[in-house]
Amino acid sequence: MSKLGLFFLLLLCILTSALSLKFQIKDPESLPLQYQVLRHHQLLNAQAENFNPWQYRIMSAIVLEGIIKAFRQNDSFRQHETPSSSLQNMNELRVSYVTLYPYLLLRFLQNIIIFLLSLYLLKLLEIDHYFLKILSILTLGYTFSVAHYNSGLSFDNYFDIIFYQLALIALLQQRLLLLIPLCFLAATNRETGFLICLFPILLTKDWKFNAENKKLAYYSTLNIIAFTIPFYAIRCYFGYQEPQITGSLIENISSLTSYREIFWTYNLAPLIALVFFKRWPKILKNCFWLIIPIWLIIHFCYARVEETRLFLVPFTLIILPALICIIQQTVQQKKILLKS
Repeated sequence: MSKLGLFFLLLLCILTSALSLKFQIKDPESLPLQYQVLRHHQLLNAQAENFNPWQYRIMSAIVLEGIIKAFRQNDSFRQHETPSSSLQNMNELRVSYVTLYPYLLLRFLQNIIIFLLSLYLLKLLEIDHYFLKILSILTLGYTFSVAHYNSGLSFDNYFDIIFYQLALIALLQQRLLLLIPLCFLAATNRETGFLICLFPILLTKDWKFNAENKKLAYYSTLNIIAFTIPFYAIRCYFGYQEPQITGSLIENISSLTSYREIFWTYNLAPLIALVFFKRWPKILKNCFWLIIPIWLIIHFCYARVEETRLFLVPFTLIILPALICIIQQTVQQKKILLKS
């Protein structure tokens, strides 16, 4: 690919990130940005609204607080920042727009990182068609623009996507040791990152008890240990509380809003990808069986599925790359037929 082509893709990532963030800010169905400020303040003071699990998802709060402190080096920001003493009452909350700059910057950077990692994953999956790369970025941009029903900036969700993308890249490059620190960090971000621990088994060619499979099981065990240590340490530090369940299977399958939001966010992409499941790359098929069934069961039973950001990990990591692979295969087959 030429330098001009790379520059255009980078520019597209930046513009798409900015536009998707703008659409979220303007969308009346997403939570007002000032709530994000209050929630961050609550988490820093160990007073998260839904204590389990929100209080235990500390990574995004640590990163965000680092960015805020960097902004506070600027006198103008300090003068216009809303003081923490006024961040008490949700109903009377007023936050200056300057206060939101670090929040918007982090979310903007998360989008760009996800787009760039998606392009790199397509390269590893041998997707070489330039316009398919553009299609991938535009599709992600659209999905991010609408996947925020009843949601704030949801930093932990987007860090979750990044961790899964990095894990799949490490797997495709056979760099399994990199999964250990990824699992450690993922545990500080979101409990859904646990499945990364099992990524080494995706390389299993058969289920025989041989040396190669024992090695993969050994790596998975190390990953689980790396994940478990911070996972329990955080809960010991803040104190354990019973999980606060926000949804149920009956509510989700009987809610028209759930179907509307899922279709509005993902359209027919998952269905089309599943119709051509046999044409998926083997690694994506393995990812599908490891992640998607358990992901759907847990979120349909214990979360609110109209909050479609909850399904961005399997969509970004599996469904969209599989769909892009199918399109490239179809284009190549038509070229062969035309030549013959």
